[in-house]
Amino acid sequence: MSSPVAKVSYLLLLAILVAPLVSYTASTLAPTPITPPASTTGVTQEIQAGNYTYAATIEPAIVVFGGKVYVPYINVSNPTYAEGNVSLYVYDPATNTGTQLAVDTSGLAIDVNAVAGKDSILIAVTEFPSTTSYRDLYVYLYNVTEKKLVGPFTVSATKYYEEYPVVAYNPIVDMYAVAYFLSGTKASPLPITQFNVTLLKFSGDTVVTNITLGPFTTIGANISYTTVSLQIAPFLNGFVFMHQVVNNTDITNRDIAIHFIKPDGSYVDLPTIVTPGENETLGDIRYIYNPTTQANSTIYRPYGYTVINNNLYVAVYAYGSGMVKLLKITPTLTVSYINVDVGLRPHVVSGQTTFAVAYIKGTSITTGYPVAVIYDARTGSVVNSVILSAGGGSSFMSPQNMPFLSFSRGFYVSTWLANNPSSIFAFAFDELGSGVMVSSPIIPTTGFNMTPLGLRTIDSNFVVVYSGVNSTYTSTLNIYMGTIGVDLPTSTRVAVLYDPLGDDFGAGNITYPTADVFKPGVFDLKAFYLYQDSDYWYFKIQVNNLGDNPWSGPAGFCLQYIHIYIRTTAEM
Repeated sequence: MSSPVAKVSYLLLLAILVAPLVSYTASTLAPTPITPPASTTGVTQEIQAGNYTYAATIEPAIVVFGGKVYVPYINVSNPTYAEGNVSLYVYDPATNTGTQLAVDTSGLAIDVNAVAGKDSILIAVTEFPSTTSYRDLYVYLYNVTEKKLVGPFTVSATKYYEEYPVVAYNPIVDMYAVAYFLSGTKASPLPITQFNVTLLKFSGDTVVTNITLGPFTTIGANISYTTVSLQIAPFLNGFVFMHQVVNNTDITNRDIAIHFIKPDGSYVDLPTIVTPGENETLGDIRYIYNPTTQANSTIYRPYGYTVINNNLYVAVYAYGSGMVKLLKITPTLTVSYINVDVGLRPHVVSGQTTFAVAYIKGTSITTGYPVAVIYDARTGSVVNSVILSAGGGSSFMSPQNMPFLSFSRGFYVSTWLANNPSSIFAFAFDELGSGVMVSSPIIPTTGFNMTPLGLRTIDSNFVVVYSGVNSTYTSTLNIYMGTIGVDLPTSTRVAVLYDPLGDDFGAGNITYPTADVFKPGVFDLKAFYLYQDSDYWYFKIQVNNLGDNPWSGPAGFCLQYIHIYIRTTAEM
C-alpha cells in the first residue's frame, strides 16, 4: 500500500499515543469541529491574595454567562474556622480584565456555590456563627443585565448544620433548586442526618415560590458530614435529586437514592440500584493544597452531570470495586448504571453528538493517569478513548488531581495537576477523540503548590480557576485563560490505516512470551493514525489490549515498544 504522504522531510516531532486497553469500534458520527481563530497566548489574572495558614481563598464556584466568567468565592478572614466574606469576581475575556463585588460581608461564610439562571446568577452561602455552633443557609441573586445584587434570602436557618449546598436551574420552569445536607448533634433539638431540597422561583427581586422538601433520610444509618454525597440536576420539567443512603440490610454498603422532583414540590422516588459492596458516591470532599496540611475539609463538590439526547448521565464512583460509573436516567425515569472503567474522580460533560467521561485511570490518584472515554449520545456505545497525559504515569499525578472537562466548538478540553513537574496541564481533543491536541504545561509552578479548582470553556477560550499556597502560607486564587488552537494547538487527521484483529502472529508462527504479563492482544495492532498541525506531525498507534502497566512505565504502559520508520526522500 502506498504511503499517504510522499515526503516528510519537515518532520519535527513524533508523539506516540496508545489507546487504552479496551477494543473500541469506530463510530459513524461525523461532527464538524470549528477551527478557532488565532489569538494571544494564555494570560493569568490574580483574583485574590491572603496570608493565612488556611488557603485564603476557598470554594470558588465557576459560572459562565453572557461571554463572561463569574467566580464567587470565600476570602478567609478567620483561619480558625476557615470562614470569611463572599466575593464575586467577574472576568471578561474580551478585555482580560476583572472586577470584584462584595456578596456576603458577615465574615461567617464557610460554603459557597452558584448556578446561572435566565438573567441572574444564584449564589448559595452557608454561614457558621461560631458562638451558636450551627450553620444557616442563604441565597443571593445577582442580575447580570442590571448588575444588581439582592438578598440574602433564607433557605434554612435552624439549630442544625445546613451545609454543602448544591444548586441547579431548570429553564423550562424557570426555577432554582438548592440541595443540602442537614445534620444535628446532641446540642441540636434532635440528633439527625438528612438531606433537604428547596425550590425557589423569583419574579424580579422577589421570591414567589419557596418550597422545602425533606427530610430525605440516609435510611439504614447516619452519614457523617465528612463522607456526605449528594447531587441535583435539572431534568425534563423538574429536577433529579440524588443522595447517598446506607443499605437497610447491610450498613457497610451505601447506594444512591434517586428522586424526581416536580415544580409544585411533589416528587417520585425512583428505584435504588442495590449494589452490594460497591459504596457509590456522587462527589468528593475536596482539599486546597497546603505545604503542611490539607486545609479546610468542608469543601464538597459533586462529580458532575450532563443531559444529552433527553438522557441524564451522572458521574459516580464506587469505593468497593474502584469502578467509575455513569448513572443513566431516561425520559421515562428508568434508571441504570454504565460501568466505565476502574478509576477515580470522574467528570462528565456532553458535546454535540457525544458525551465524555474524564477520570484518573487505576486504583490510586498518585499512580494512575488521566484518560477520557467518549460515548455516542444516540446509542450509548463507546466511540473512542484518549490518554490525556502525554507524559503520563505515576510521576505526573498529584493527590489533589481531578481531570476537569469542558466542551466548546467541537472540542473537549481537560485540565489536571501534575507533580513532576509541578504544573497545571491541559489537553484537548475533537468530539470523536481523533484530533489530538498537544498536552501543555499551561501554568508552570512558581514556588506555589497549586490546586486546579475548575474549568470552563467560552467559545474558543478555556478558563482554569486555581489556587496556590507557598511555603510562607501566602495564598492566591487565580484565573487562567487560554485559546484552543493557540495555547492548545489544533491538529487534523491526515490518514488512518486499520489492521484486522487477531493477526498478531508475525509472519505466521510467532507466539507471545509465556510470562503472565503478556496478555492476549497486547501486540495486536488495531489502527495507525497520522495527524498534522502547522509545525508537527503526530503518530497514534492503537492496539487491541494495552495490558495495563505491570512494570510502571512512565507513560502509563510498558509492554509495547513502538518503532516507526520514515523515508525522508521521495525516491524509491
